Amino acid sequence: MNIAEDELHKNNYVTINAALKSFEEIVDAYCALSGLHLHEDPSTGWKKRIVWMVEKSLYEEWEKIIELVDLFFKNNNDKYIKEIISIIKKNINNLELYYSENKK
Repeated sequence: MNIAEDELHKNNYVTINAALKSFEEIVDAYCALSGLHLHEDPSTGWKKRIVWMVEKSLYEEWEKIIELVDLFFKNNNDKYIKEIISIIKKNINNLELYYSENKK
């Protein structure tokens, strides 16, 4: 997430890539806390992530991020990038809360 924020207004394509990777890492962190490791087989990792996101109500967040990426490419407006970062930060905070409430 730090890379995404550092690149904002410098290179929005790097920002988008870093933000998407951040969300992937959020999903993988949630899964790891439950003993799941969806990234072990790269050929099925994203399929399993999508199924997991649907089950855990994170898929809407993912769809919103993808919609904002599309809008950025259509309109080249930083406001979409800022909204993506906001969604990612919210989910990082939620993950931190989840972790603190569920660590053993």
